[in-house]
Amino acid sequence: MSTSYNPNIPISTDRILQSAKQIRANFVAINAAFSVDHVGLTQNELISGKHQQLSLRAQNIDPATTADQIAIYNNITNALPINIPALFFRPNNSQTPIQLSYSSVQTGLQSADPDVYFTKQYSFMAGPFVIYGGFIPLPNNGTIVTLSPNTTLLAVFINSANAKVPLFSGLGIAFNINAINISGSSFTISLGGLGNGFVDIYYTAIGIPS
Repeated sequence: MSTSYNPNIPISTDRILQSAKQIRANFVAINAAFSVDHVGLTQNELISGKHQQLSLRAQNIDPATTADQIAIYNNITNALPINIPALFFRPNNSQTPIQLSYSSVQTGLQSADPDVYFTKQYSFMAGPFVIYGGFIPLPNNGTIVTLSPNTTLLAVFINSANAKVPLFSGLGIAFNINAINISGSSFTISLGGLGNGFVDIYYTAIGIPS
């Protein structure tokens, strides 16, 4: 007995015994298909038919929306990075879609006992934007920092801490330390002529996936 759904049965000339097997096969096929992402119709009568999860197949176009519609969908063509499926939200009246997801994040602990945090971290914000944060101990003037995953950086913010020269340590003096030469996924640390290995650097950066 086939479990492939047949929309053409029964036909008017079928005998009852012949159609019975075909109709039963259709019910089996319907139940099998419905069980994907749902509690099956024969699994638990108290919650049968309810969603267990939602799987959205990737498509290549953004669906149109009317004045009283919105859409949440999976698009592989317009996603950043390209050719990686991502979740999108499209407002009503087919307004500009907003990417809601990203393919990865890197935050938190690199290892434990003792806790060691990633010195280069990144997350994602709908828009789409990748948000980076990191720590660079005692960089040299002109140190080039290349962030991953690749983006087109929009802004880089630098904070200095733990000055290693006793005269300046703990005085809260603001130094002319900046991120310069911001291009693609990279930026250069300028220590403002203070010399190499003078302070620790914390950075925050925002980029658009490429």
